[in-house]
Amino acid sequence: MQAWWGRGIEKIRIGCLDDKLPEPEFKILPNVFSISFRIRNNNSAIKEEKDCGLNCGLNCGLNETQEKIINLIQTNSEVTVEQIAEAVGLAKRQTETYISKLKASGIVERRGSRKSGRWIVKLKLNRE
Repeated sequence: MQAWWGRGIEKIRIGCLDDKLPEPEFKILPNVFSISFRIRNNNSAIKEEKDCGLNCGLNCGLNETQEKIINLIQTNSEVTVEQIAEAVGLAKRQTETYISKLKASGIVERRGSRKSGRWIVKLKLNRE
């Protein structure tokens, strides 16, 4: 049986080149595939690019709850999932789901055991 693959990525790349935009950037992480596009500056309120700060996080798909979790971890690297859940007002299981997505994206990492371990944030959020 023959597999049929689409031409979507090729069309995206050609479309960017036709519009005189840089080719999209493809990033492959263990559990995430993402495509980043550069847009033209059409005099809208686009802030200049910075070293991956809060705006980058928002543009890369972080929601408000994920930002709160990251801020809590940055404040206290030994914070527990239960403490995070209480601080953001979610159930423990929901909080674990958000944290799993952050870990899969390579934004946060857990080192050590559950009780004596600590969190490491790999994405720096600028607090402006």
